[in-house]
Amino acid sequence: MQKLQTVGADTLIYEPLEKPSFVVDGLIPTGLTLFCGAQKIGKSWLMLKLCLCVSQGIPLWDMPTREGDVLYLCLEDTFCRIQDRLFRLTDEASGRLHFAVASDKLSDGLAPMSFLPAPDYFKIGSRYVRVLAMTEYASWIHDDTVEELINLDTEMILSVNFMPVHTEEAVKYYTKKLDSLEANSMRFQQKQLQRMQVASPEPYNFRKDRDAITDSLNDIIQKDLGMVVATVTIAHMADSLEQLDSDTELIRNVTRGKNCEFNICTEQQLDALNTALPYGLDRISMDRSLTTETLAAFVPFSAQEICDPTGVLYGQNAVTRNLVVVDRLAKSSGNGFVLGMTGGGKSFFCKNELVSLRLKYPPDKADFLLLDPEQEYGKVVTELGGEVYHVGQDSINPFDLEIDLGERNPLAYKTEFITTFCEKVSEGGGLDAQTKSLIDRAVRAVYKDYIKSKGRYLPPLLGDFRAALQKMSNPRAEELALSLERFVDGALNTFSKPTNIDTGNSLICYSLSGLRDQMKPIGTLITLDHLLGRVMRNYKAGKITFVYADEFALLFQDEDTGKFFSNLWRRIRKYNGYCTGATQNCEEVLDSESGRAMLSNTDFVVMLNQSPSNAQRLSELYKITENQRTYFTNTQPGHGLMKIGGAMIPFISTVPTDTKLYRMLSTNPREGKWS
Repeated sequence: MQKLQTVGADTLIYEPLEKPSFVVDGLIPTGLTLFCGAQKIGKSWLMLKLCLCVSQGIPLWDMPTREGDVLYLCLEDTFCRIQDRLFRLTDEASGRLHFAVASDKLSDGLAPMSFLPAPDYFKIGSRYVRVLAMTEYASWIHDDTVEELINLDTEMILSVNFMPVHTEEAVKYYTKKLDSLEANSMRFQQKQLQRMQVASPEPYNFRKDRDAITDSLNDIIQKDLGMVVATVTIAHMADSLEQLDSDTELIRNVTRGKNCEFNICTEQQLDALNTALPYGLDRISMDRSLTTETLAAFVPFSAQEICDPTGVLYGQNAVTRNLVVVDRLAKSSGNGFVLGMTGGGKSFFCKNELVSLRLKYPPDKADFLLLDPEQEYGKVVTELGGEVYHVGQDSINPFDLEIDLGERNPLAYKTEFITTFCEKVSEGGGLDAQTKSLIDRAVRAVYKDYIKSKGRYLPPLLGDFRAALQKMSNPRAEELALSLERFVDGALNTFSKPTNIDTGNSLICYSLSGLRDQMKPIGTLITLDHLLGRVMRNYKAGKITFVYADEFALLFQDEDTGKFFSNLWRRIRKYNGYCTGATQNCEEVLDSESGRAMLSNTDFVVMLNQSPSNAQRLSELYKITENQRTYFTNTQPGHGLMKIGGAMIPFISTVPTDTKLYRMLSTNPREGKWS
């Protein structure tokens, strides 16, 4: 008797359990539900009413329903009778409700009509099946054996059941076989000597077996290979017995050419079938010892798969058609890149991922911050309940500071940022050491009270920093203060005011398209610093932050902005942040030393359609093969190659064009969807 499995109340009360879903709220859960009652009591009327409500998503007796497709098998009715009842129950029916008045038996779809065994084959229904098993093999099997079998024009199942053997036991096994072979060889030599009074050469099969055993023993001891005991079976099917015999001979000829022999499991066909099917059973005594290297020849799966249990859907594997499900947070580096030519679908891909992650993580668990230089994300952000802020019109205070109490000097990073900001303002091509020291002194002065209050006071403004420089009575400080005048009191005073962006929303898009060319480097720099401050604040609150930088290659057109973004890229991981950069200008990133380093050290890279030159450079960077390169050259939008850690996954990520999701994500101007 199986032991009763129990769960303690102290465990159950804290166990996260998924609540059951309902077709009719509180009445009919998903799964099997039985409606039972006497004849003519109204079961059919109730079922029809239920089907109508679910297909239209309207309540049943004030109970909400989950709208969906409905199939009503009314096997005791006619279409005429159903139509009459529809007229009585509704004036308008949904196209999602379907009827059938006749159906095959369920057993006909699950089990064959007949099973006729024979000594060397069996017949299932109208088809003939035969099972072969590997009985002999050489010490080396070609790795294209399975490939040639798969390419045969016949239906088959190749099954490999194996059990690993401990290394010590494997060495003993082959040593014993070698000792037995040597003993047999010696006895053969002695008999020949007694019979013919002359020593005869050792037979070829002895030498062949010795070489094979010695090779296997050396593989285990010297190459650190493993040993398995395996049963390899092939079950193949045909429409006639003649075709079955022909296919059997063809399979045996192919495997003979690959140094292995498959024979028919005579009088064992049923047991052999149960061995071949994916039950994990081994019902035939045809085990063979193989090294793991030889076993690999029977594993034809060259395609890689990614299906993280906690991930989100990114599309289909272009080779296997399986789902590609990835959890970037589970990787060693959650940052990512999306690379592709114009029209390749990179912004569409990022927005699709944004929607999936937004649905996965509630607002109290994750924030999403978007850097949008080309007005690509406004529509989807608004649809998802986010806010769009226009940098240059909305103000961001460059002196906002999130104090990280874990850092010894919380002003070190901010001082570096303000120094870079002053270099941009002065337009002098760099600041000397004395001027940088004056900036450091002024930064410490304006933050003195703010640091002492541990962030409870309001942060200083650009005007306070300028005033601190003016108080120094130093020519260099006065010169820098004069350079700041137009950014404090002049026409470019956008960033001299307190931040007026409501950062309470968990989805914020920073639009940079309104910045004038002169202000773009400075505005982008301040926005990046503001993003990092938000990430640090979220970290202290226990929240995840996802940052998206569209057309991030533009950041590398300015050396200081590129370095700052590279620094943010590295630091954001420390604060539970994950950054995604999308660009069509791969060459600008690859030509930048910091950009190339970022690409080299990223676990998640999506390569959509690329120009030949960019495809070549990416192939060299990631050691991509010629075959893999074909997945991101001259391809359709949404098709490409995904690098996830050490895996390369060809993928297809598309959304049907007639859906609301597509209309929300697409910004193709030819479709009139530009936000």
